[in-house]
Amino acid sequence: MKDLLANARWMDGAVWTVLMIALWCAYEFGYRGVAADALTILQIVVVWALAGAGFAILSGWFAQRAKQKKD
Repeated sequence: MKDLLANARWMDGAVWTVLMIALWCAYEFGYRGVAADALTILQIVVVWALAGAGFAILSGWFAQRAKQKKD
């Protein structure tokens, strides 16, 4: 687990998180017309932040595997 966290590509996860929060907020508030209250925004941020962390860890894991196969 320590290797997974050390090799995670956190910038990939951060970009993914910011992009998905912006897109999901636009969808929820703009398209669906949901009220923009604090609980809804908090829920969106928490869900996509966790998904971004998972994306960063998986991205690093796949990069590490590709490097090992290349060597």
